[in-house]
Amino acid sequence: DREVALSWQPARLAASYRLSRIGGASPDTLALPGIAAIAYRDTTVGNDTTYTYWLQAVNAQGVSGRSEAVEATPRAVAPVIIDITFSPDPPKFSETVEVVATIIDDDANLDPASVTLLWRLAGGVADSLVAMRALTDSTFAGSIPPAAPGDTIRFAVAASDSLGNTVRSGDRLYRVLNLDDFRLSISPRSRQLNLSWEQPAGGFDSFRIFRADDPAAVEAGAWTVLEEGYVDTSYVDAPLENGRTYFYRIAAERAGVEVGSSNIASKQPGIPVTPSFSPGVPNARSSILVSGTFNGEAEDLALIALVELHWRLNDIVQEPLMMAPATASELAVLGMGMGIQAADRSTYVATLPPQAELDVIAFFLTAADEDGDPLAESEERVFAVNARPLVRGDGFTPATVALGEPALRIALHDVFLDLDDDPLTFVADSLDYRVAAVSIANDTLVVTQRIPGEARIIVEAADAFSGSAVDTLVVTVASIVAPLYVASTPAIATANQPYTVQATVVDEAGAPVDARFSIETVELHYRRGGETAFRTVPMAATAE
Repeated sequence: DREVALSWQPARLAASYRLSRIGGASPDTLALPGIAAIAYRDTTVGNDTTYTYWLQAVNAQGVSGRSEAVEATPRAVAPVIIDITFSPDPPKFSETVEVVATIIDDDANLDPASVTLLWRLAGGVADSLVAMRALTDSTFAGSIPPAAPGDTIRFAVAASDSLGNTVRSGDRLYRVLNLDDFRLSISPRSRQLNLSWEQPAGGFDSFRIFRADDPAAVEAGAWTVLEEGYVDTSYVDAPLENGRTYFYRIAAERAGVEVGSSNIASKQPGIPVTPSFSPGVPNARSSILVSGTFNGEAEDLALIALVELHWRLNDIVQEPLMMAPATASELAVLGMGMGIQAADRSTYVATLPPQAELDVIAFFLTAADEDGDPLAESEERVFAVNARPLVRGDGFTPATVALGEPALRIALHDVFLDLDDDPLTFVADSLDYRVAAVSIANDTLVVTQRIPGEARIIVEAADAFSGSAVDTLVVTVASIVAPLYVASTPAIATANQPYTVQATVVDEAGAPVDARFSIETVELHYRRGGETAFRTVPMAATAE
């Protein structure tokens, strides 16, 4: 956004570099001599204009010829609203509604004072504006005052950055409930929607099921009645068009008069799909594994015949990529256990090649059956390629520590490395806190054993430039080992006759230990009457 980042390989014997630029309608020319570094950020450019750059090396002997020319076209990067929630959902007439929005801005220019909540009664003309307060650097909250029972509220969130780039979310709707109102929920399947709702409190004798096919019909109250005199609390609406949004409301009636209503709920028929990508913060050296996980009934998943990845690079539409079912190793990369697919899930993947630093990629997934009819379409995801080297983790070695021994300590700088020496911060969590607790002190991981068992410790290292790496330490906490004397032969010692001592090593529960304790040496210590020093005899193993 109004900036070009350039870098180059050092030239042998160069003392400095001269960077030249031409571009714009003027044309706009620029020559910068005496650059000692091998990188430069040009912040004097405008968006949507193509600039041409070339380089010359300089030393005491003179100036080299021109390098190969490169072109760059800066683009505006607007903030992205990635999530909006509101509570309570649904609200009652006496309740204030709290709206929370999550907004990211890849170039960190978001203006917090610009984040605004816009709302109005459905059918109204003018929006009421509410300045949203910052909860964190990326989350903002605003309040909508209580409304009357049955009112429908339309709201959206808008924001801009310091460079004037703006973004506005799509409109969201909610309906204010009566005291006896109830909650409607919808689960999608291919070409159908399954509705279910709570049994409302209060006197009523039946339900009326309403559907609208677009937001304008909802706002105008132009509902289509699907069923009346209905007594169950679930309903299947089919056949429907996959990928189209349908809106529903359930009315509770007594003698044909509405006495209560559900919230307004909407959903698209189709197989639910969750898009993702790995690594979570891609850099210019890494390929990007894009995935889509479809969740649903086995018969719906069996309909999937074609999955495509639709993507844009810096707002330029690219050719769609075919996605294939994920292999076990790809599932493991995506964090799905040991690479085993759940029965109600089906994951497809495609790989994007490494992109340039600061490139912005937007993508969504579609699925179709063998006739080409749509089955699913995911939400759009957006990410930027990291302009800094990522943190690298070299992996933990599994460790064993026994109860009663000092806590396990691991220097994290021996495990994680930042390739350009940025300071690292660490966080850690034990997935099995009853077996082992975890803390970090002076960049040292401290694992304190609690009970016997196995604990998985997740450790994340991060720098201040969105670079991060995550690794897992597996710690086995062993029981305390103590000797148990089983037999001595003979029971009474006889002069000049051998006296045999037999010992069995057991764990804390009294069971013989297994090979994981790796017992190497067992010794018998004894002394004769009147002696002050013990004698030592190695004991031979008679069993494992």
